[in-house]
Amino acid sequence: MVKVRFYKTVPFITSLVCVALLISISDPASFGWERLVSGAAFAILVVFTATFRAPLRGGFVSLMPMVTLAGYLVLGLATSGWVAFLSSFIHGLIRDRFLTLPEEKRVHQIYGVINLAAANSTVQTLSILTAGIAFQAIGGTTPLSNFDIPLITSWVVLGATYLAVSYLLSGFFSATRGLGNLREYLRAVPLMIFYEGAPLIFSPYMAFLYTQYGLTAYFFMVLAIYASTLITRDLAISRAFLERELAERESLESLSQLFSSTLDLDAILMGVYRQVVKIMPAECFYVGLYDAESEEISFPLVIENEARVHWPSRYGGRGLTETVLKTRRPLLGRERTDLLRQRIDLDEGVREASSWLGVPLQAGDELLGVIAVQSFSASNLYDMVHQKALLAIASQAAVAIKNAQLYANTDLALKRRVQEMDSILRTVSEGILLIDLANRVVAANRAMAELLGIERQELIGLPLLDTSSPNVQPILNRLGYSAESYLQACQELSGEDTEYLKELVAFEGLPPRQVERTHIPVHNRHRKITGWLLSYRDISVQIQLENFRQDMLHMLIHDLRSPLAVVQGSLSAASNALSETGHGQLLSIIKLAQRSNERILRLVNDLLDIGKIETGELLLNPTWIQLDGLLADVINQAQPTAENSSISLEVNIDGSIPPIYGDQDHLERVFINLVDNAVKFTPDGGRVSVWSRFEESDAPAVIIGIDDTGPGISEEAQAWIFEKFHQVNATRGRRSGTGLGLYYCKLVVEAHGGKIWVESQPGKGSTFAVRLPARSVLLGN
Repeated sequence: MVKVRFYKTVPFITSLVCVALLISISDPASFGWERLVSGAAFAILVVFTATFRAPLRGGFVSLMPMVTLAGYLVLGLATSGWVAFLSSFIHGLIRDRFLTLPEEKRVHQIYGVINLAAANSTVQTLSILTAGIAFQAIGGTTPLSNFDIPLITSWVVLGATYLAVSYLLSGFFSATRGLGNLREYLRAVPLMIFYEGAPLIFSPYMAFLYTQYGLTAYFFMVLAIYASTLITRDLAISRAFLERELAERESLESLSQLFSSTLDLDAILMGVYRQVVKIMPAECFYVGLYDAESEEISFPLVIENEARVHWPSRYGGRGLTETVLKTRRPLLGRERTDLLRQRIDLDEGVREASSWLGVPLQAGDELLGVIAVQSFSASNLYDMVHQKALLAIASQAAVAIKNAQLYANTDLALKRRVQEMDSILRTVSEGILLIDLANRVVAANRAMAELLGIERQELIGLPLLDTSSPNVQPILNRLGYSAESYLQACQELSGEDTEYLKELVAFEGLPPRQVERTHIPVHNRHRKITGWLLSYRDISVQIQLENFRQDMLHMLIHDLRSPLAVVQGSLSAASNALSETGHGQLLSIIKLAQRSNERILRLVNDLLDIGKIETGELLLNPTWIQLDGLLADVINQAQPTAENSSISLEVNIDGSIPPIYGDQDHLERVFINLVDNAVKFTPDGGRVSVWSRFEESDAPAVIIGIDDTGPGISEEAQAWIFEKFHQVNATRGRRSGTGLGLYYCKLVVEAHGGKIWVESQPGKGSTFAVRLPARSVLLGN
């Protein structure tokens, strides 16, 4: 769905073309009450799924494509076209009432709302009409009344055409908002295809339920869609706000560290820019500094489209920057700046922007200038959350800028600068400890004293390496050092290769705290080391937020497993019932859905087990396992897939290998993953071989290998093939993967004390080998 309004008339014109097309293909006589009721039912569901969508970087995903195609299979081309047009138009008109995600931007002007609705209607109407014509061209018929083998091909063409046209048109409308929006949208397309394309498998099933069993079955299907949509939406809202809050907190903490370590104005401003663009879009970022005596506004930093540019100083103007200075209040421009200037009676700007946000820089009562961001291509880009975040950054930056200005002034201002620095040290949240080359503490702030539980004055002058002092060793320990590790860190930092050392340190207390320690050398202007700076930042809250995010992810995966299990049970029951009644064609379609659901369920189980292994929560259930029986079961499961592609499965298992001791379920899944990967990447007519051997050594082991005649793996890819979410040759296999299978295999094998590796050359196939300890031999001895 297109996210923001357009100022051009293209959406309005294209929507009128869509209306004309629908009128031309519609037969008024076919629109009876039953057809109208069915159309209204699907239209309501389309509006609901489009409204309660989930965000992706660059766009949104929803179950709307699944519902729209199901409506087409029930209602036919003309009626489903009207449903797509009207429901998308209604969604565009009411969407602002349901905006809760930070990625969703509100449209304020009525012409913007209408253009947005027209654009969405154009995309959805042309997509379903094109897909329907392609479906009918290859023999597809509506309404869907039975399943047969040609339906699979027709259904694939229907879904692929719909998604292709939808994404092409959405990309076109994104391009009208600027190339930056188009690039962001294109980066999101692969994920959008996955999340919106996968549910399309249920469209024929949904249509068949409606046509065969009426509104009752449809009602239960709607309830399931409503529930899954709302659960996904709620989880997405929590995740989006949590990630945004975490990003803002990290930016403020990074700036706090930067401001306490430098007085260079340019470094401070560049640091502010880097943190601002992490939490909000900014095609243009600038800082305007104000001189109250001369009323001059200078621009020491202006960055447009990631390139630094020069703006001349100006005096006494009546622009947006001057308005922020005059009112000392933020100014949020949700509309184009030329309209904003007309509304508040300001002078014209050199270049008008579509979105603008500026906040004042104030150190106490002193007005220093303005920080502003703007976008030339996207309107309504900033909101109150962005304004609050920019204000927080500006309040910290103002003190640092003030200190930098004092540092650059005459010696007469030196005392004031020192006082300001001392104020920063007293108020900064990080613990700061300054140590000279004699390893004596020369400065410490209040946060450091509170962290150690020692008065600040007692720390000053303390010799950290003088073990005759009774307090030295306990303080070094609380700083996370021993005498040896402290000297080793200083020696490492004395070289040219290491700029700083960062490490996580646990501080005891109630409650216990996790603190990030940064060890930095202090240089003079000749780049000679004159001492050491230790910075301690409490990241307990950050870790708790990260743990909460992980818990939310695990909860999402766990909640997915229950409805998938229910769907799997329902499909199995339907399959058994159809087997007895002889509906062979319908049975084949349900078997297809059943296999797809099994793959999703396996993925959910893999994700849950991976999370448990990573956190140490997975308990293995070891038993004595006959390896030849285990591998025979794996081969039997892989045989049907291999036979479909004329792949020869060869087995060379040493039956004399003694039993191994391990978790049979997890080891079986490991070898199923490896054999399935081998079959997936082996061309038709190829060969996959499974073998095993016993290795005699001081540490006896069993080696299990899987050879294939596939395309092979480059040496570079072999280095990270077992990492999470990494895939090799993803486009050359028979089906796409998730990048989790080999990572799961690695975790399980290592949990058994074993090792997994790959040997391969491009064009010469691959061998995946697993080495497991022969614990039966060890225990027997």
